[in-house]
Amino acid sequence: MNYAQKLKKIVQVSGLSQEDLADRLEVSFPTVNSWINAKSEPTRLNAKNKIDILFAEFLGADSVDKSEFEKIKNIALKKRITIKKIIENRLLLDNLILNLTYHTNTIEGSTMT
Repeated sequence: MNYAQKLKKIVQVSGLSQEDLADRLEVSFPTVNSWINAKSEPTRLNAKNKIDILFAEFLGADSVDKSEFEKIKNIALKKRITIKKIIENRLLLDNLILNLTYHTNTIEGSTMT
């Protein structure tokens, strides 16, 4: 699927206007319009990555690169934190409590900061 097709699908599914899409991609409206109408294609890797991320956000991914998945999985497993480690590290425990309290209040609609 080319970038024009991806952008058209994003607009269709997300309900974003081309102006909103340009803001999300950090490019101008004429640039997005040109991409959507297949008059030009994104040349910067950064723009292509942002389009791919938005496409995955709104439409999901068709497939996953197994080697990339394994790489990310191994990084995540190395960062695993056990309850014992949290309890032993006072700074980590305080940070966890603070974040849980903040986000719980946010979910409940509290405006307390």
